Amino acid sequence: MDKIGGREGEKGEAPEVERDQKEKEVPQPESAREKASEEGAGEKPTTEAKKRKGIVAKLTEEKEELYDRLLRMQADFENYKKRVDKERQELYHHALSEVIQEILPTLDDLERALQKNDSKDFKSYRRGIELIYHNLREILQKFGLQPIKAEGEIFDPHYHEALFLEETDQYPEHQILEEYKKGYMLKERLLRPAVVKVAVRQKESPAEEPEEGADEPPEGVQ
Repeated sequence: MDKIGGREGEKGEAPEVERDQKEKEVPQPESAREKASEEGAGEKPTTEAKKRKGIVAKLTEEKEELYDRLLRMQADFENYKKRVDKERQELYHHALSEVIQEILPTLDDLERALQKNDSKDFKSYRRGIELIYHNLREILQKFGLQPIKAEGEIFDPHYHEALFLEETDQYPEHQILEEYKKGYMLKERLLRPAVVKVAVRQKESPAEEPEEGADEPPEGVQ
């Protein structure tokens, strides 16, 4: 009897063991899906972050390259400006030295003329001064200096400056009557205008109005 009972007890325990094993072997689909989705979600942000980092690094490198290029261009431009300014100054001083070298002989003549101010022959002294003046004028004309025609010409505001206006009927209107200071052109450039006096038409004096009652007949006359 005890044996039979023991066997039955053993047989009664078997189903419980098999049930536990089945519970362990049965998959749990919901938890597996959640875990897979979490793993996939974790992989995607990591990939996108790497791509973003790569783009940021590339843009940073390009920015630094462009900035370095800009600095080099600015340095080159500053050097170019300095070189051009230096060449301009050298050209100016070279041209100025040529003009001064041409004028120096005339300056020597003026100094010698001033040293002989005790000369009693005024005519010869005047001729010497006139000769120096003409030599200086020829030197300046050599460099492109030309006087502006004024007296007898018609006033031109581009080349003349009117200092006085004279009302007259003896000359055409706007004709230049007198030149006070010569004007000069350096080739095509105006150095200074000629200062002149210009003729203008006389203003007509207003007609005298008759006094009141002057044209009326005396009383009693019809």
